Amino acid sequence: MPTGTRFVPRPRPARCQAPPRTRVRGINHLDHDPAPFRPAIRPLGSISLGCAIRGATGTSSRARAWSIGQAAARLPAPIRGPLGRLAWRAYARFVAWRTRHEPEVDGGGLPIPPTRLRVLVVRGTYAGSFLSSGHAEALAIAILAHNHGSPVDEMGAILDFGCGCGRVARHWANLEGPEIYGSDYDPELTEWCDSNIPFMRARVNGLEPPLPFDARFDLIYAISVFTHMTEELQRAWIAEFTRALTPGGLLIFTTHGRRYVGRLSRRERLAFERGRVVTRFAEAAGSNACATYNPEPSVAGMLSGLERLESLTEGVPGIASFSPLRNQDVHVARKTY
Repeated sequence: MPTGTRFVPRPRPARCQAPPRTRVRGINHLDHDPAPFRPAIRPLGSISLGCAIRGATGTSSRARAWSIGQAAARLPAPIRGPLGRLAWRAYARFVAWRTRHEPEVDGGGLPIPPTRLRVLVVRGTYAGSFLSSGHAEALAIAILAHNHGSPVDEMGAILDFGCGCGRVARHWANLEGPEIYGSDYDPELTEWCDSNIPFMRARVNGLEPPLPFDARFDLIYAISVFTHMTEELQRAWIAEFTRALTPGGLLIFTTHGRRYVGRLSRRERLAFERGRVVTRFAEAAGSNACATYNPEPSVAGMLSGLERLESLTEGVPGIASFSPLRNQDVHVARKTY
């Protein structure tokens, strides 16, 4: 950590320890779990639906899963949405069975959420991957904030928007000073956080603003949340964050950027290159089935009232490849009034 920063991340379980691997913008070492893991599905519209069906049904062919996903993408929206949700639930049950013998608490005594909840928020479904990715992202967020003159231990309140089951927020346990808040669209996830992470206040937010808190925040971060919203929802939430931030407060969020262009269809890629936001499965906004891709101009156009300080189009280096902070565009903005 840079000199003067008193943030100490929560110790990781012994079984997840790994030697220091890399350096990240002023941080001494940023660890990640080198143990092999089986990635969960990617939020890529028809691809994710196909993979979910593949996992749920035992289909062995990736090509067949792709075909299923492409066929599903052509179904009418009233059918496609329920089919996607059914595939997700089946896949979550399958992964829960596969990881049923994992530990129930981490090295600091905090409960580890069950697999059926972890699979909703991160590709690495094993406990080690869940803990190590959250640990690395908490460190990276702290460094990004510090690099822009806002040490996290000097803040009054921090909001984890799209907190899931506390993958990142659990690692603020040893952070003295700010109050930790979390909100998510899924009530089961916020209920788990509120019951199992004692230093965090978690509440359900709607698909549209406002936030469920009256507090004002010095830092709001949204990791892989805007990637599942339509452009209209993105703009609405940016405006809400601007209202909820204190003067000088920071917003850190991620989007699908140019690195994802190869996963778009020819028509979608053309729209993306022209600066237009591309959304798949817009009817499922707020869930992993919806995937949105933001070209650089679209991000700049959303930040009214905020000063964009930095955009990392190659992600934050040194974090495990399945982390959103590594493979998505990372944006840092400050409230200017």
